Amino acid sequence: MRRIFCIFAGLVVLLSFTSGADACSLAPKVYQVSRLKGVVVGKSLGPLQFHWLQRMFSVSGAQLEVFEDSSPILPHSKLLAQTVSDKAGEFEFKALKEGRYTFHIKGSGMDDWFAVEITNKTPATKRIMVDISPIHPDCSGGHTILIQAEKK
Repeated sequence: MRRIFCIFAGLVVLLSFTSGADACSLAPKVYQVSRLKGVVVGKSLGPLQFHWLQRMFSVSGAQLEVFEDSSPILPHSKLLAQTVSDKAGEFEFKALKEGRYTFHIKGSGMDDWFAVEITNKTPATKRIMVDISPIHPDCSGGHTILIQAEKK
């Protein structure tokens, strides 16, 4: 809840100092992958909020959950799988079938939700990088998934 308030406050401040600027789009993006395997990264670094630097910090012990495709806040959302990232921030969900899911990651004081679709209609996913760093008023920073495809 604190993060949502901070994001909202940052957007209000940003919009009050700019005229005609577009606000950050927080509409959920659906990330298409062939599997959910990867690493959780991110950190709040105070004045050094460079995304390339934030992504150098893996998040060990992050709690990862996969829900059926519906709002995870509603009581009818069913938890399908869960795991914890290892010392290097790595994780893998092996038993998920093709379909849309809500992916929840919580760790290092940060909490993020992502919409993902597991499909074979996309290039084979080698791994994903889940950046749970804070979002900055200029819409840069975390809350994103970077997908690395298998080389052919």
